[in-house]
Amino acid sequence: MTALATHPFATVTLIALAWGLLACLLPFARGWQVPLFWALVAMGVPMLGWLTYVMGPGAGVAGFLLGMGLLNWPPMSPRRKHRPARPGAPPTAAE
Repeated sequence: MTALATHPFATVTLIALAWGLLACLLPFARGWQVPLFWALVAMGVPMLGWLTYVMGPGAGVAGFLLGMGLLNWPPMSPRRKHRPARPGAPPTAAE
């Protein structure tokens, strides 16, 4: 038996953590955002299949929603919106 077959939950967890780390780094990859996005999609499809096979359809749907959330709303974008345009600038009405 391979390591994937003997420890499926640990394998899924490690792969999901690596994918999540790459997804969180997506906003910082200037110039590489589109290729990195499609690499994450290509990496996530087999991972979702494996997750669904090992843990069932509920976990597969939850993983799909979590992945879509990370790809659509990068975690750093809300912080970036509230910074002033330049140091010492008066706050705008949107802030």
